[in-house]
Order: sequence, then structure tokens, then C-alpha cells
Amino acid sequence: MKKTKIKFMKKGISITLCLLMMVTMVTGCAKDSPDTTQGAYKPGTYTATEQGHNGPVTVSVTFDANSITAVNIDEHSETPGVSDPAIERIPKSVVDGQTLAVDTVSGATMTSVAILTAVEDCVTQAGGNVTALKAAREKKNDTTDLTRDTDVLVVGTGIAGMLAAISAADNGAQVLAIDKMPSTGGTSITAGGYFIAADSQQPNDSNIDDSIDSLMTYWHNIMDEGSDTGYPNYDKVRSILGDSGKTVDYMASFGVPFGSIINPFGGTPVAAVEGGGSGMISALEKAARDKGVEFLLECKAEELITDGSGAVTGVKATTPTENMTINAKSVVLATGGFSKNPEMVKSYSPEIEQVVPLAAVSSTGDGIRMAEAVGAARFENYWSSLSGVTISMDYAKAVPEASGLTTAQQLGVNGNGERFACEAGKHHTALTYDLIKDGNYYKHGNNRHRANNIRQLSVFLYLRFKQ
Repeated sequence: MKKTKIKFMKKGISITLCLLMMVTMVTGCAKDSPDTTQGAYKPGTYTATEQGHNGPVTVSVTFDANSITAVNIDEHSETPGVSDPAIERIPKSVVDGQTLAVDTVSGATMTSVAILTAVEDCVTQAGGNVTALKAAREKKNDTTDLTRDTDVLVVGTGIAGMLAAISAADNGAQVLAIDKMPSTGGTSITAGGYFIAADSQQPNDSNIDDSIDSLMTYWHNIMDEGSDTGYPNYDKVRSILGDSGKTVDYMASFGVPFGSIINPFGGTPVAAVEGGGSGMISALEKAARDKGVEFLLECKAEELITDGSGAVTGVKATTPTENMTINAKSVVLATGGFSKNPEMVKSYSPEIEQVVPLAAVSSTGDGIRMAEAVGAARFENYWSSLSGVTISMDYAKAVPEASGLTTAQQLGVNGNGERFACEAGKHHTALTYDLIKDGNYYKHGNNRHRANNIRQLSVFLYLRFKQ
């Protein structure tokens, strides 16, 4: 469990008390006016625990006779980076506004709901008026128009966007990076932090063969399992894999904490980042800021700006308070995929329409949509990373024993209990695709437990071998 020391205190309690007394007198004179007073509390500190995204979130709330004076997040195991905006903002908003009518934070909805529900529990324990505190406050929708100019504009702050921003800054450019989410990282922040690193300079304590030739042999073996589509272009594959070690070394040069080369997946030697995706994004953001990159979060790119020749010259974007025109000499779209956009999945990858994605909620295809709108050519096929090698998060929450299962030495079966493929030596993407083609939905009552793309498949599809 992660301990956090987040505390928000309310000042000016005597002023608040006077204002509450005035409100009480005014409302007492109006027969038909609703009771908007927040009521009194039993002074003290109260604690409540609610389920967050990764586990329990424990919150303590301190009251005096007339106000909420502090909200503390005592313990949680939420994902660093992703949950930080909710953990920082919501307690402060509750105390500053003396309200439970606080918006959840995009990308950290479950964490937000856990905090707010726990605070509500504490209000109840203290004898407060939950209904009054949850009454919606009128919001100001005033927005202003703003124009910005920069050399390089990067849209999206996952690993691709971060490295693009850092590289541009290293080459002397003024760089602005925007992201529609309240925190950086995109889906990258939830990743394991493993990087193919062909012929890198990272420590290789176990003398694992991480040469480009070895990786190409492995890649050929993977592709031999699939259908004959004419893809991939192996020259391009070799070029990309050949640069992977240089990329890892570049990241290590400005502080990304890689460990020794390991081979946890039985075929792809990797360099692992300490702290996984969260540790990686944290290091990348620090490096970018140190190099002068400016970040604008909760800034959503809406459309690309083009000149008379069709060249992209900037982006129209919006924030909660601004309509922005960002002019740039170069624009980098690093907005990720579209697996959280059901309409795009149905259109471009119908075979996995029923698959449940684990990508960040921001993966809605914004960059693809904007590029197509100005005439960008779309590649013939889209691809999805599929993996049936981990335990379904929903199932693990419902059945505690499931979290202890592993996928080693297991037999893959479909919903009818029928074996459909040879598991040994088969790449997880190919195996998972076979599962999907075989109609591998486990039915339980009226519910269908579907395969999850990117890195997980329902545990119902596996039977453990005995040692």
C-alpha cells in the first residue's frame, strides 16, 4: 500500500461561520426558499475506506462544528501518475468549496469516486447534511480565445510524444506538448516498461543474446504462425528493431532507469525500466521539463490547421477555459490508437469489436480523425496487440483466488472446454487471435466474459497443469 501525506486545511473558519449565520438568517426570512445551509458537524476526524481502481482507498476527514477543515488520503495503491490528479484535486476542491459536488477526474474516475464516496461516508459519520453538500453548484462557462506560437507542437504525451518533444528540444527547438488528459503518460504509464533493445549498451549480466540477428530470427518465427498477408516488410522490421537499442541508450542518457537485459517472455530480450510505465513516464517528463519543454494538460486538440498548400501549420485546441489556436512550424501527432472508440473499432477492426481494451481512456483515435480530415492517407490495415497471458482484472476482483494464478503450464481451452491450439511455442498474439476466431466467450448467466485485447484474456479460458 502506498502511503500518501496529502492534507488540505481550510482557513478563515470564523469568516465562514459568519457567512453561514448570514445565510441562515436570510433563508429563514423567505418562506419558499430551499434550505441551503450545510448544517453542523460533530467535531472530530472520521475515516472511511472505499474501493478504488487497484484496491482500497482510505480517507480521513476532519470537521469543526461548521465546516470541513481537512481531507487526507491516508492509504491507497492506485497507479502513480494516473491517479495523482484525483488525489491532489478532489480533497482540495471539497475543502475549498465545502461541497461534495466535485467533478471526477478524467482518466482516474474510479479513484475519484472512491475518494468522494469515502468523504461522503465521513460526512454522514459526522452528522452532516450530505444532500446539501452534493447540491450542484452553478458553473461558469466563460471561455477566452488565445493564440500561441511555437516551433514544435507535440500532441500526446505518451512515450512517443515524450521522446519527440525531448528530441526536438535537444535540437534547439521551442517545444510545446499538449494532452487532453489531466496527467501525462497516456497508455504508456500503465505499461510494464519493457523495451526491445537490440545491441544496446545496457548491462547484460546474464549474457542473453540480444543481437539484431537473433531478434529477426524470432520475429520470422512469430510471423510464420500467422496468415500469409504479405506483411510485414522485413526490411522495415529490421530497421526498427535495429534502432531499438539506440533508443533505449538515448533514454538512459537522460535518466530513464533501466536495469540489466532480461528475457522474461521466452524469446524477446528486453531492457526493463525500474518502476514500469509510471517510472518511465516520470523520468521522461522530468527530462523534458529540464530541457525546456512546456506542457499544457487538459488541452484537447480538435482539428489541424493547414495552409493553402495543405501543409499542417498548427492545431485548434480547447481547454476548460480557453479556445486555443496553436501555430507551429512542425506538428507531431502522438495521440495513440483508437481502442477506446467503439465506432472506430467496429469500422477498422471489426474482428475484435467485442474485445475489451485496456488502453487509457484517451485512446479514442483523435490524431487519426484529425489527420483524415485534412486528407491524410490511411494505411490499408490497422493492428491490435492481443495477449491471452494474464488474468482478467474484473475476474480477479470478483474471485480473490484468481489473482494468484499464473499462465505458465496451462492449457488453453474455449468456452466449451475444447482445446483449440498448441500453446507451447506459440506467440501470445497468435494464440489469442486463435482464441478470438474460435469464439472464445465464456458465458455465465446472461453475461459474456470477453477476451481483453492488448495484454489480457479472461482466466476462464485456462486450466492449470499439475506440477
